[in-house]
Amino acid sequence: MEPIRHTLTTQIPVLRMYREDLDEFLSFFEKAGAKVTISDNQYRYDSLDDMKAHKGSRILNIDIQAEHPAVHFTLNQSKMIQGSPSTALVYFNELRTEEISNEADNLFYRLREFLLLHKAPRFHVWLLIPAILAALACVALAGFEYQIFKSGRVPVEFVACLVASVGFLIASGQRGNELILETRSNSPTFLKTNRNSIIMVFVGTGIGIIGTLASQWLSRLLFK
Repeated sequence: MEPIRHTLTTQIPVLRMYREDLDEFLSFFEKAGAKVTISDNQYRYDSLDDMKAHKGSRILNIDIQAEHPAVHFTLNQSKMIQGSPSTALVYFNELRTEEISNEADNLFYRLREFLLLHKAPRFHVWLLIPAILAALACVALAGFEYQIFKSGRVPVEFVACLVASVGFLIASGQRGNELILETRSNSPTFLKTNRNSIIMVFVGTGIGIIGTLASQWLSRLLFK
């Protein structure tokens, strides 16, 4: 008697990888002696440099297929999910073996471990901070306006801060993969890329919160 073996498959979380990470990822195939094909939804490429020359530094999807051992990685693939009342298009990353062998299984587990180390952060911290500040303003307003809340009314300022907090929290969420065919040192960070927008967000949020809290403090001081 012997156990029945099956091919292995797993879905990989949202990834953030730079050129050095992708080079290291491909090195696992090289060490296993596998022949690798790199492609996307349109073309097949000779190398990552060839892909970068045709697609630019940031790529939306990639398909890395190896033979001997046969292991297949796909990024941003899509499938239709049948449901009620509608059908949804779902995007996912997948790693799977396409042969049953010890070599394929070993390569699969090494690749899976490597990919899981490169999961993208769940939130963009520079957008998460304003969400936290706005939430703290809600807490402060709740203290300042305790009597108003006790009467069953909700101050407009509280609603504004609550909406701002929820809005920034949603905006800070990581939405998709970031695969960059440029080294980490040569790639602009999220902060650099969105510096002006982030500064405006911080300034606007800070002025709004400080102004709101200051007006509440003055009104309490003047109308005791």
